[in-house]
Amino acid sequence: EYALFFGDHKPARVVVPTNKLHFGCLLEIEATAILDRKI
Repeated sequence: EYALFFGDHKPARVVVPTNKLHFGCLLEIEATAILDRKI
């Protein structure tokens, strides 16, 4: 589904290994957004 949705222009995937996050956070999230207009 990922390849079909994004076609030939796929965003980078990120994996960040870490021991502890800042401010006591338990989860880090990176997201990809879709715009309706051309950039």
